[in-house]
Amino acid sequence: MHKMKLLTGLMGTMLAACAVSPQTHITTKPLKVAPVIVTEPEPGQWPDKNWWVQYQDETLNSLIEQALKTAPGISTAEARVEQAKEMIRASAAQEGIQVNGYADAARQRLSDNGLFPPKFLGFHWYNQADLGIRASYSFDWWHKQRATLTASMDDAHVAQAERNAAAIRLSTVIASAYFGWQSDQAQIGIARQQQALIAQRRDIVQSRLKAQLDSADGLHALDMESAALQEFIVNMSSSSEMRRVMISCLLGISSDELIPFTVQVLPKANLHLPDNVNLDLLARRADIDASHWQVEAAQQRLNIAHAEFMPDISINALAGFSSIELGKLMNAGSAVPSVGAALHLPIFDAGRLQAQYGVRAAQLESAITLYNETVVNAAREVAAQTVKMQQIARLHKEQEIQVSAAEQLLQLATQRKSQGLTDARAQLVAAQTLQQQRAELTNMDAEALFAELEMIGALGGGYMNADVPATAAVAMTAPAL
Repeated sequence: MHKMKLLTGLMGTMLAACAVSPQTHITTKPLKVAPVIVTEPEPGQWPDKNWWVQYQDETLNSLIEQALKTAPGISTAEARVEQAKEMIRASAAQEGIQVNGYADAARQRLSDNGLFPPKFLGFHWYNQADLGIRASYSFDWWHKQRATLTASMDDAHVAQAERNAAAIRLSTVIASAYFGWQSDQAQIGIARQQQALIAQRRDIVQSRLKAQLDSADGLHALDMESAALQEFIVNMSSSSEMRRVMISCLLGISSDELIPFTVQVLPKANLHLPDNVNLDLLARRADIDASHWQVEAAQQRLNIAHAEFMPDISINALAGFSSIELGKLMNAGSAVPSVGAALHLPIFDAGRLQAQYGVRAAQLESAITLYNETVVNAAREVAAQTVKMQQIARLHKEQEIQVSAAEQLLQLATQRKSQGLTDARAQLVAAQTLQQQRAELTNMDAEALFAELEMIGALGGGYMNADVPATAAVAMTAPAL
């Protein structure tokens, strides 16, 4: 009867403790789709994981592969991943039975004014030796330990997703800088061709000036054109060198250690939005994935804070020996076994648990808000790049028309020269005009390529969250509370 009353009282106390737990926290709902308005008439494909190989440039492949292995930014992100993995191990170690061994020996003097005066015991000094094993086990009835482990695993997912996001940003930036170098070199080549044309025109003007058939005005004008082109070449050379310096800094090496670049023709940009971009973008953006796992981790920590209101019950066992004589330490009479149970029940804590729960609830709300903001920003980035690429495509077509017209003008000027109707000056001017139009077209080719690289990054750079399959990301809902 006495045991039954004791058990009833214990259960009543536990229920009272549960009664003071906070109410379920209702949070903002995470977005289920990315608000992207698809206006692409032609569907495209998602970027591949190794999207840079499509450009068939071995130098670019080497730069990005080296960056993904040794770049300082990647090393820092990988260090965070390893730290998160160790936190998982630390959290997992808290579960299960805890067994610890102990052994200690000490020699101590009794105080003359203590509870047991030495004059009654007959000695001042004595030895104390203890040896044994302690074991303890806490019942995880409220899943606090499980939530702690799950939160650590979610943190590891966050770190891994952030590492992938850093890799994607790094690869697109390196590709943009590399193609920028190629564009600079192409512009330098065109400018030098224009200088050669100006030199030919200058020779003609110089000859006419000697024959007193022309004034010196034309000569000075050509010198100004040549000087302007030389200034442009110097600026492009500085730009291309700065791009190499930028790439070397991203790789964490000096510019002297950077592999040599070979001038290549810029590849043509051609990227369209894939189908189901509204749904699949949630699973293909590493930053969205990281924000998603931050929400999951915040939810688990809210669960931990909720479990703090509940009683903790643990059992403890001790098997050991204790003796004031070392020679008798292992005797049966020195055994000090014990078994017990402990109940930890929060009753009055001056609002500490309520405040802690409120903090965790606010952190969850903040994580969901950040997640929604990340989704909206990703959708805005995709939409902006779509508009930009469409605009560049339209301008590119107009520039192609201008290049074609300049080619026709050069052809007519060549015909007139061959017929003896004009001298070479008109042909040289038409050729220079064509070079100027080609320079403008090359610039647009580079702009289209930069926009394509930005779109590759906006579409996730080939990232795919294995835990959230594509076309099923819409199933992501608010965390269960």
